[in-house]
Amino acid sequence: MLKTEASEQLALAKWLDAIGVLWFHPVNEGRRSLRQGAQLKARGMKAGVPDIIILSCPPAASHVRGVAIELKRLGGKVSANQDIFMRKMRSCEWLTQVCYGAEQAIAYLQALGYGYPAPDPED
Repeated sequence: MLKTEASEQLALAKWLDAIGVLWFHPVNEGRRSLRQGAQLKARGMKAGVPDIIILSCPPAASHVRGVAIELKRLGGKVSANQDIFMRKMRSCEWLTQVCYGAEQAIAYLQALGYGYPAPDPED
């Protein structure tokens, strides 16, 4: 049985909270009325923003500003807006990655140095 994107998001959120990084999930998904959608766009909501924004610099790549992950379930597709937004983030020195499931996202983040044990800031 395929996991949902929401269940993958929950698993990744728990892991990110457990390792103590500064991160957030911009809540762009969901159905809204035309009026609500217009109000949110007027206040700055952007199409294509990745699911996970990590503000804590990756220990293995401290030259970048942060990490953005577009989380998909297995078989999910990246939209044109998501692709464009991630390219723009890369041009601003952000790492971006599409990950298919929490397990793949965690492996990617561990490769960047996040996770256990937490890096000692004095090293």
